[in-house]
Amino acid sequence: MERTRRRCVLVFSCVPGHDTCTCFSIKSARSAGIRSRTNGAERPSEAFCGVWKINQPHQNLIAAISRVAGLRMSEIIIRHDPKFILRRPERRPSWIEHIGGIPVDDRSFIHLPERWVEPAKDSLSLLHPRTSDDRVVLGESTRLRHLREEWPEEDRMAVVRLAGADELWQDVQVDEGYPPFARWRGVQVARYMDLEAPPDHVIIAHAGYHFETPGACWLALNPALGRALGWHPIPGGWFRWADEKGVPVVESFWWGDGPVHQCTEHLLVEVGSGWLVLATEQAFERIRQWARQLSRGGVIRRSRGWGGDAGRSQAIGVLRVE
Repeated sequence: MERTRRRCVLVFSCVPGHDTCTCFSIKSARSAGIRSRTNGAERPSEAFCGVWKINQPHQNLIAAISRVAGLRMSEIIIRHDPKFILRRPERRPSWIEHIGGIPVDDRSFIHLPERWVEPAKDSLSLLHPRTSDDRVVLGESTRLRHLREEWPEEDRMAVVRLAGADELWQDVQVDEGYPPFARWRGVQVARYMDLEAPPDHVIIAHAGYHFETPGACWLALNPALGRALGWHPIPGGWFRWADEKGVPVVESFWWGDGPVHQCTEHLLVEVGSGWLVLATEQAFERIRQWARQLSRGGVIRRSRGWGGDAGRSQAIGVLRVE
């Protein structure tokens, strides 16, 4: 008796804007009516079934897989962002401080402070409201890690929101471990202008943890707010905006400092990466005048051990606006 093998279609990648995708499982694809387009070959390799064209009636097959997996279709078929293939992060800004609560010396890589995880609130003061060149930090997402045996890691996030302090964390599920921003998943940079959060959200974020390209967890100005202020996007850099006179007012900044995902305990260094959304003084005053109210908050998350298995903590606080 012949056994039927590989009955499910697994989508690997997709050409944006087209109905073609790279998939596996030849038998299931053929039974679903998906036609092969692998250079005219009728029997492509069992190991790689090539590029298949999905007819409109059979797009429901992919939708069914996404429902079973609990994911949106875009999260299955979009696994990369072309904007990040050739570009690299900038150097770490000098004003981004080291992990809080750990002395900056060689001994800190040998003996981690015993109760380092618990007082995460001590690092709220490390979320600076302005850069060294006096631009205003509208949003920050920083991840720092020591490459050592206990893997101490600190996430620092700050956000400006057009709401009172009592509404700062509304609808963002910070207590459940999410970042304090309006969020999207499975979206490429090319679709940035299509993303609109309510205008009280100054910052939007993309959660690209399943992307295979770096930098995909980006921060940017909420396009709805930019339009409401009469600004327009301009080329160059990341997510740049200019005012009515063409003067740049807001941009995002992507930085990296060492191999954040390196699995070694022998380098004895601190590594990190992050995104910033920066505004000129004039732009911030424009936002402040346009909004009825404005507040700023910060979130610190610390973990110890790989994946936080040796302890983790979180601190949330309202920060001063300058």
